[in-house]
Amino acid sequence: LAFGGGVVGDFAGFIASTYLRGIRFVQIPTTLLACVDSSVGGKVAVNADFGKNMIGSFYQPEFVFAPLFVLSTLPDREWRCGQAEIIKHALLSGGEYWEKVKKHSFKDLNVSSPILPYLIAESVRFKANVVSNDEKEAGLRKILNLGHTTAHAIESVTRYKKYSHGEAVAIGLVTALLISEQKSGLDPITIQETIETLKNYGLPFQVKLKSKELAKHMLHDKKNLGGSIRFVLLKKPGLPVFDVPVESRDIILTIRKQKGL
Repeated sequence: LAFGGGVVGDFAGFIASTYLRGIRFVQIPTTLLACVDSSVGGKVAVNADFGKNMIGSFYQPEFVFAPLFVLSTLPDREWRCGQAEIIKHALLSGGEYWEKVKKHSFKDLNVSSPILPYLIAESVRFKANVVSNDEKEAGLRKILNLGHTTAHAIESVTRYKKYSHGEAVAIGLVTALLISEQKSGLDPITIQETIETLKNYGLPFQVKLKSKELAKHMLHDKKNLGGSIRFVLLKKPGLPVFDVPVESRDIILTIRKQKGL
């Protein structure tokens, strides 16, 4: 029984997947981030000295039960972590979901908020649909890594102490969208809308770390192929592309630009 946030769910799931070659387990997420992301999809892993989530497997729980009332115990920072993943899913989904996320802000989301169940359900529905079509991340599921190439580098550079996962993802989303403007023709209006949305939810959007150091850490991302850094980018909300190779120099220039936003 994995009763807790993402770390608890990942650890319990990994143990369940390996003990006696696999035993049943249940996910009961108690953070917004775990509700909308880590408890859905069957990815279970533990961190290692050489990277985040480097030792793991794909192992589905018997079921996921998300008691929303427990979210009332969360500090504001934990709420924002989950909201970053909701924003990510909304960008990937596009349409009505993205429009609704843009219209709300941090103050609108609490346990008694009528919009909260909708946002959680839409995130879970979107991710579950992607995973059901590509459980082992051979193709389509890679889109769920939007923003995570930069996010994992940020976490690694700061040794997981300065930024929460959601904060790192928020910054990573902006990096990915700035690169998308150059590589996949994303409208700059979407970038500005995303930055304003992140502001409204109290999330960071600027990089305050050395660009070369971040680019160096991105080279070790497990999603890379053939020695090149692979990004998930957007053509527009609801139309992502994955496995896009991006040169280190372009990443460095983008991060420098992001610092000045």
